[in-house]
Amino acid sequence: MKLETGERIYLPLDEDGLPVFYPTYFVSRMLRSKTINTQKNQLQELRLLSRWESESKISVEDRFKQGQSLTESEIMSLVDFCGFSLGTVRKLESGVSLMRDAYGYVNSNVKRMRLTVIRNYLEFLCKQVSTDPNRGVEAKKLASALKSYTPKGRNHFVHKEEKKLTEDQIEVVEKHLLPGSPENPFKSDALQLRNMLMLHLMFETGVRLGELMGLHVEDIDVYESLLKIRRRHHDPRDPRKHQPLAKTKERDIPIPSDLAELIEFYLSEFRGRIKAARRHPILFVGHHKKGEGEPLSLEGANYVMKKIREAFPVMASVHPHLMRHHMNYRFSKMLENIEGWDEMTPEEKANFDSQTRANLMGWSENSSMQQYYNRRYNRELMESAMRKRAKLQSGISKGVERR
Repeated sequence: MKLETGERIYLPLDEDGLPVFYPTYFVSRMLRSKTINTQKNQLQELRLLSRWESESKISVEDRFKQGQSLTESEIMSLVDFCGFSLGTVRKLESGVSLMRDAYGYVNSNVKRMRLTVIRNYLEFLCKQVSTDPNRGVEAKKLASALKSYTPKGRNHFVHKEEKKLTEDQIEVVEKHLLPGSPENPFKSDALQLRNMLMLHLMFETGVRLGELMGLHVEDIDVYESLLKIRRRHHDPRDPRKHQPLAKTKERDIPIPSDLAELIEFYLSEFRGRIKAARRHPILFVGHHKKGEGEPLSLEGANYVMKKIREAFPVMASVHPHLMRHHMNYRFSKMLENIEGWDEMTPEEKANFDSQTRANLMGWSENSSMQQYYNRRYNRELMESAMRKRAKLQSGISKGVERR
């Protein structure tokens, strides 16, 4: 739901299409400052609470109104329920009797996220409706009990693989998706140019898809060749119900001058000729008859990526966030060529890398994200060092044998 001020609020609706009172109140009181996507995601987790209530024949709201809370066994039941996969939950709802081995489970991170949202909501609900004179204390006790059963967070750097584009994928981006290329799956000149610009901005800067879709015309400085990332939560000028947002810090990112000039060409020759596009400041717009000139949505951008994957099988694994990973890999390579890099101490290199990468990606300088996105490059350095060591040891062994 978009208000006249531009603020977006996600409303949970019942079967009749009416807002569910307390979850809606929870959004307006506790999640008002959050993005629409955060509101949506948290309310989806609360649906799991509703499903557990149906399965357990418990109304938490009625229990609180009676001045009571959940028992220890009920809390443990809820915790277990939050560990079930959605497929298992649906089977339980349908009345299917499951054998022990038939239950599906989510990983500990998903379970922790579910329980965190539900815990916050139950504490809020208890404070609002409980008739217990000490409802504030009881609400905290319930939250504390749920927290004690919540899985601890895991270091997400441990198992995720570092990623970059392959040479074949880079060739598609830099050659086959250029305007006029016979392999280009998009037919009109406007679509070919717009989609190429979107891909190249992600490729050259590592911006997130939400940041890309949130760009305004004024965010492109052609004369300075800069891309400006700005936070505009609840922007009244953005007509989209689901506004794409910048998740990280505001920043200015240098871009190639020819890319900046191509954006200016897109603005003057394509976007600027559409009357509907003049009613809003969003950079990338639709170029089909239906929705022509309207801001391109996140769904529309994802559809563009889908069409690219369908046209080029080699792009099957490519998604917008992979561009961000690849830019970090390229940035590590770029650092090797800056003046004075070889004269720096390891500590100076690490500090320079951390500060400049944080500015480029929009992280705080103390963020641990640099470690995550730079693992591919560091791994290659390690493998290169190991190969050199193996070559050296081989040479030493041969020298000993000759003696």
